[in-house]
Amino acid sequence: MIVNLPRRLPYDYTLQFLSIINQNPNRIGSKSHLLICDAEDGLINSCSEKRYRIPIYDGVFPQSVSLRSSGNPIYIALEHELGPISTGRVFGDIELQFKLHASATHQAFYGLNVTHSVVVNNTGNGIQAQMIRDRTALWNVTVESNEGIGFYVKDGAADIWVNDTSLSHNWIDGMNVSYAGGSININGSRFIENRWRGFTFHQNMSLPFLPLRQEIIIKGRPSNNIFYPPTIFKGNFWGGIVIGNNCLPEIGHFYEPKVLINWVQFLQNHNHPAIDVFSCRDPQPAPMTLDITGNVFERNTEVTVRIQPAVNILGIINSNQFSYNNYSALLIKNSHHPQLKNLYADFTIAKNTFKFNKGPWIINIGLNEDAPNQKMIFNQQNEVTGNEVYNPFPFLKPRSTPYAALIVSSSNVIIDKNCFRNPQADYEIGTELMEHAKIIDARNNNWGYTKPDNFMHRIFDQFD
Repeated sequence: MIVNLPRRLPYDYTLQFLSIINQNPNRIGSKSHLLICDAEDGLINSCSEKRYRIPIYDGVFPQSVSLRSSGNPIYIALEHELGPISTGRVFGDIELQFKLHASATHQAFYGLNVTHSVVVNNTGNGIQAQMIRDRTALWNVTVESNEGIGFYVKDGAADIWVNDTSLSHNWIDGMNVSYAGGSININGSRFIENRWRGFTFHQNMSLPFLPLRQEIIIKGRPSNNIFYPPTIFKGNFWGGIVIGNNCLPEIGHFYEPKVLINWVQFLQNHNHPAIDVFSCRDPQPAPMTLDITGNVFERNTEVTVRIQPAVNILGIINSNQFSYNNYSALLIKNSHHPQLKNLYADFTIAKNTFKFNKGPWIINIGLNEDAPNQKMIFNQQNEVTGNEVYNPFPFLKPRSTPYAALIVSSSNVIIDKNCFRNPQADYEIGTELMEHAKIIDARNNNWGYTKPDNFMHRIFDQFD
């Protein structure tokens, strides 16, 4: 099938699926895909540049597909592979029904588009979208003081945009998304003083929807751009952001999940972490990319960033500021989950500042011991200074659990080229290992003194 509209204008196309029937059972090993390509000039049934290759499963609806043409025709074709058990014929019928929307105004098709609106003081949820498969967008919307969730998305698979929007003072979450997946983009928005959380995502694969991507992108204002509106999570009573169990679906392993949180302000969130990430505990064909970069964390009252357990993740925590938080700053720990030692984990924690925080520890990091596919590096001038570390049991001397600015709980963590100076802590670094013979590489760090005699007693290891 070739879609050929007049060439003078570039068109935005949206493919909206209505019905999908694939009568080829999984046991025969056949595969069906819908191809969407740029067609080659003057050729019939020819694909010049492939845009999408969408797997087709019986009764499973992919999210709607949007693409922009450059004036060339669009080629749509059904591709079927017979599989290893075959008689040379297609076993069963394949039927697809879809709508094709075309626009010459640079606008894709939207299932819901709320713009320049005020949604306040309602007795239920502010905005609710269910079983979505088309683009959903909020732009310059005030969703406040509703007696439920500010913006609630339940079931489906679609891309979601929230731009320059206030989701604040709601009785439950500011924004709650529970669906199969898609791309969630939040830019320049405010999540302030919701009674539960600012933003929550939970993956729900129990319904027949197929996401074509799995992305959560939350971005604020870079320090060098004063004209861009900030993204703020402030004063939420159950924490800032919760990323639920983010697993790849059992069908359609053709994308890599991503969570990007960049240049966001997390201020005075209570009772739960400012960022709480729950990783997938099942074996995965591809890890989730987690990027927490350039954010400001100030005066939060719980563990500021918690990733526990940390598996199936390629993590980057870079250039963040942790200041004046009242109960520790960073927790990445797998030691309580020994059954996950065969899963993948790779973390880089670099160029962060941890100053003037308070807690029984400031940073607590570690993966599974003797895990062949797990590693972590804490390096490149992380500055851990001026923090207050207290012993919650002041009349008990710590034996196996130290109270230190940095606690390391596995030997596959490398501590390199960082700065430590915390006069209000008994220990700068402490080890929490099950096997005392293990070695943690913590060379080439600045411990605040030039002579070892002045700081060796501030290191808690197997000799204490």
